[in-house]
Amino acid sequence: MKMQLNTDAIDDATLALLYLTLHDNERAWKGHDWDAINRCISAASSAIQWAKRNRWPLPRKA
Repeated sequence: MKMQLNTDAIDDATLALLYLTLHDNERAWKGHDWDAINRCISAASSAIQWAKRNRWPLPRKA
């Protein structure tokens, strides 16, 4: 029996670790699973496209 991975929990943990290792508000240590990072980037890209279609304000860099 093969164990199912909870990719949502893995992605949440990856985002939390990237935030915790943030340096200079721009860079983070990238020693994380690339599949998880790619899923996070894909989800963020989808959310940005949805916000643009629905005219939601997007956060701006200071």
